[in-house]
Amino acid sequence: MPRADLELLRPHLQKVQFTYRLPLYEAHEHIDFVYFPVTGVASLVNTMADGAVSEVGTIDNEGMACLPVSSATRSTRPAQLPVAADDA
Repeated sequence: MPRADLELLRPHLQKVQFTYRLPLYEAHEHIDFVYFPVTGVASLVNTMADGAVSEVGTIDNEGMACLPVSSATRSTRPAQLPVAADDA
């Protein structure tokens, strides 16, 4: 990210601690925050009809968790949860 863009965002950023496997959001819920993992990763998971859960993506320090917020206020995507959680 260009330094000028980061400086525009900086006043709105705060560091938070992830809780291991606590969802960052659930499908069809309102998304209020986005996360930029610093030292951990977040897992994009999909829950099947039988209740089984499968990881379908991983977000690390080069990505942004809760990306669906950029296209809608409610997610139609599966949940994201920290898996090697530390902070964002």
